Amino acid sequence: MAKATPQHLMHQAEQAMQQQQWQKAERALRKVLKQRPDDINALRTLATALSRLQQHPKVIETCRKAIRLEPDDAQLLMLLAEAHYEVGAYADAQSTATAAIERDGTDAVLRRRRANLRLKLGDPHGSCDDLIAAHAHHPDDLHTLAALVDGFIARGVVPIDDTPARLLVERQPFEAKNHARLGTTLRMNDEFDDAITAYDAAIAIDRFNSNARAGKAEILVSLKRPEEAVELLRPLVNAPTCSILPLQSWMRACNAMQCYDDAIVAAERWLKMERRSPAHITSICHRLAQAYDKLDRRSEAFDAWNRGNAIDSRRWDAQEHTRTTDGLISTFDAAAFKSLPTSSRDTRMPVFVLGMFRSGTTLTEQILASHPQLHGAGELPDMLQIPGEIQKIAGTEAQYPECIASISPEQLDGLADRYLDALSANAGDASRCSDKLPWNFLNIGLIALLLPKARIIHCRRDPLDTCFSCWGNPFSSRTAFTANQEALGHAYLDYIRIMDHWSSTAPLPIHTVVYEELVSDPEPVVRGMLDFLELEWHDGCLAFHESTRVTQTLSMDQVNRPLTRNSIHRSRRYWDELAPLRAVLGDLVPEHPDA
Repeated sequence: MAKATPQHLMHQAEQAMQQQQWQKAERALRKVLKQRPDDINALRTLATALSRLQQHPKVIETCRKAIRLEPDDAQLLMLLAEAHYEVGAYADAQSTATAAIERDGTDAVLRRRRANLRLKLGDPHGSCDDLIAAHAHHPDDLHTLAALVDGFIARGVVPIDDTPARLLVERQPFEAKNHARLGTTLRMNDEFDDAITAYDAAIAIDRFNSNARAGKAEILVSLKRPEEAVELLRPLVNAPTCSILPLQSWMRACNAMQCYDDAIVAAERWLKMERRSPAHITSICHRLAQAYDKLDRRSEAFDAWNRGNAIDSRRWDAQEHTRTTDGLISTFDAAAFKSLPTSSRDTRMPVFVLGMFRSGTTLTEQILASHPQLHGAGELPDMLQIPGEIQKIAGTEAQYPECIASISPEQLDGLADRYLDALSANAGDASRCSDKLPWNFLNIGLIALLLPKARIIHCRRDPLDTCFSCWGNPFSSRTAFTANQEALGHAYLDYIRIMDHWSSTAPLPIHTVVYEELVSDPEPVVRGMLDFLELEWHDGCLAFHESTRVTQTLSMDQVNRPLTRNSIHRSRRYWDELAPLRAVLGDLVPEHPDA
């Protein structure tokens, strides 16, 4: 019998690929490569077949052979990146995916694939950036539009523009997923009635749509109806194919009902079922740890926290962050504030509620936003984006913050106007608007130049309690210092340094709110804040937990309950386990846990 030609074998392989007969395709392709080992098309197709067969080490080997022949093949590079992720080589996955986009940044599918990779690696902001770029290149592609809506939801920056989600429903009205996407967009924008309508439309199309049931359950918990949420979720959570969103909603509902054992059973079962993405493991392990902690099962809690933090524990560059802090302190010194350009925008509307993460910023804003003259805008990303824009506008080779000296007052006016538009977008008649992004403690110097009449409320809490709460909650990879005790300690020391600097040099009034004083005796602390903001007393500020306003932060449930002192010195229960953190914090921590 005549030996099959490479052309004939390649035809067989292509037919097998079309019929999803991956093993048959692999056999034919290996015969091709035996005769023509440098056949790039055969190598590329073989890598795809092996990926379908989940033979990821072989995918890596095959992709590397092919890339040696075609180093600029973006599709091969992305396939290699995905294989790196599957074998746990996350740094290689990130760098290789970046190389793929550098070769072809206009391919919508490539952008979506890297966005998916970045999301699984815990970088929702980077994921969303890719999807925005993909949509810009392919505005009529519905797959890309759907991915963009998912990206906005995952990023969690509110309010979310609901236009893309509404367009999806309009274009594909019989897709349950699109109604669920619209529901989640509206839920995150605090439009609960319309969100429930959208979720119900999704459930009418697909009775067990997990995103719709999970989203509606989240609303029910926020409305203090967790029992209804549990019944809505029970069929999904008990199924072996349960996805992460119903599980997260289930654990939140169980926590609200103090049914911690039910949360633990579901989470432990889910973690054992199959391989999960790093971002999902992080989220569930932190929730699991909190449930164990509520039952005083400290050893199991700390083990779960360690597992949840393991993925991001080595991502933070502490030295680079210290250099950033040094640069800000050096640039924005007392003399500089007298000579640097300043915006002419003298509005007293902006209020910045800031401090280290988990220091009480959400609670403080919720109290303030209960005043009829103050609108709580939540955590706006806009101020963090302005340094990058200044660098472009300045037109110099100097990096931020050094380049700030090259910008004009008129350019600062333009940046201030854009920020104020974002801050006041949903403010109505409120005379004050708050931005509670904790990271803005780095930006007080910039805020002083952009908005010279702004007010700063600095939230401060026991250092060890603050750091333990950071370490015990899931943050994105952009805040990865929270996943490592030593890095967390150094980040906290840098935060103390720069806040001490602003307090002594920045020409903005800074009012400090001490968390322990706020929860122990709230009225005088709240009166002090309102006086600082030149607002009259309002009884609703002490009844903040009765507000219908919903926050989108890790503290969303705590701020819907009356104040308690339960979190004061909570870190002392884990005194020995936090030894690495205590060693870095030094004199900021007492010598003994009962001190």
